[in-house]
Amino acid sequence: MFIGQAHTHMRANRFVEAEKAADAALNVLAVYPDADAAWTYETWGVLGAIAYVRGNYREAQDALAHALKYIDSVKYPKRLTSEITPDKLTTYLADIYHEQGEFHEAETLLRQAGLDAQLASLYLDQGLTAKAQQVIEALVNSKPEALLQDSGESVFVRAKSAYINGELGKAERQFTKVLRARESLYGKGHAKTVEPLMELAQLERLKGQHTRAIQLGEQALAVNKTYWGEQHPKLIRSYDELARTYLDQGRFAEAQQLMESALGIIRKRSSKDTRRAKPRTLISYAQILNHQGQKNEARKVLSEAQAARIELNQEVLPEDVAFLETQAQWADETDDVLIAEEYHKEALALNKTVYGDNHPNQARLTSNLAQHYAQTENVEATETYTQQAQDLWVRYLGPGHLKAKGGVAGQKKKLSAELANSGPGMARYHEVLELAAKSLDGRLLGNSDGTNAPVAEALFKRALEIYEQLVGPNDPELAIVLDNYAEFLRQQGRQQKADELEARAKKVRGY
Repeated sequence: MFIGQAHTHMRANRFVEAEKAADAALNVLAVYPDADAAWTYETWGVLGAIAYVRGNYREAQDALAHALKYIDSVKYPKRLTSEITPDKLTTYLADIYHEQGEFHEAETLLRQAGLDAQLASLYLDQGLTAKAQQVIEALVNSKPEALLQDSGESVFVRAKSAYINGELGKAERQFTKVLRARESLYGKGHAKTVEPLMELAQLERLKGQHTRAIQLGEQALAVNKTYWGEQHPKLIRSYDELARTYLDQGRFAEAQQLMESALGIIRKRSSKDTRRAKPRTLISYAQILNHQGQKNEARKVLSEAQAARIELNQEVLPEDVAFLETQAQWADETDDVLIAEEYHKEALALNKTVYGDNHPNQARLTSNLAQHYAQTENVEATETYTQQAQDLWVRYLGPGHLKAKGGVAGQKKKLSAELANSGPGMARYHEVLELAAKSLDGRLLGNSDGTNAPVAEALFKRALEIYEQLVGPNDPELAIVLDNYAEFLRQQGRQQKADELEARAKKVRGY
């Protein structure tokens, strides 16, 4: 009776009531130690699933391990809710091991259970791309027809694999497919929708579509908070992804607030429970502090990130690339030319080691190296790496994208040359080229607070006017200016005007 009540409450996401019913069932088990194995499995499975959802990893780990001892005795699979099937409980336990930095335990558990899609996802997170690709290929070859109908883990890891291979259009289509299928199956706002939402947010950020990236990121964060609660480790990545978008826009204070929320979860929990998330979270926080001018504090945080990384006891991890990239950029700021060059090259080489030659990071890291050589006035190296970066962006985003044209700096240089050759009377536009560039990458959003809002709006209007004159009303980069201006207006609570600008941006893009 009690276990049936627990199932009913779990289906309705009433976890407190489900836990009480499962505790009552556990008390009955204490009286009847020789009870049916399936009943024992279900009781411990419910308790483990509830503890996992509520973020009580120690309790979850014990209960899940106990339940899985009876996995061969489960006689009534139709009675089980989707949350306590053997595959689901195994996935929960493997995820706990993963978050605790116990990679080999997670790998062994998933391999023994034959959960290949989850195993591939684990490998991708660890930067073991070649291993992940082998698992995915075997999965596709073994049951291709089933995969075509699969809206779950199999398609999801294939989408992640496409992203790593630089096939961004394919990745976007597959992530969207997973999102729509999960929304149809579970409903909008279900925890199952968070993963594809965050992956799509990352894609939009890469394309420079920050307004859309923020919408998706905020949606994912809201779902996570509703389902998992305010202090669950699952929120950490949501905070991180959204903060990175704010950082790209120069909205440093908002990015810092998000990362401090993520760190608050880490600080309040057992260090073991968030061991995997800690180094990458601290690296992001250090980058934000540095942008805020808090350079001494930023370096302390980066040192803490390095110490947390060493605790994971893995030879290579994806965050090692972010660490090297951060060190390179900081060395550039202090004109440590030789050190900066070494870090830039190491970051580029390590990214190839982790992800292969086609990961989108390659374009950004190559562009960073080009900017380093430009700063040191090495013209030949600047041109070489600038061209390499542009070639990569063309491959990833198409020839019409701003990044494929050399980014904001490249467009500004090109426009300056055009204006210089356009005869007298045009020199007045040179002074506003920097303004147009700032509007393109969203840096004017940093002036959107309080008393600076009227000034920022005047600058946006002027930048939009000049950019229209320079490139015309239908240029794809104009849509970026419109998106950023719309985001500024939303911050001011002017939704109608923001909607009009967004609609215009979509018209420029042709959809």
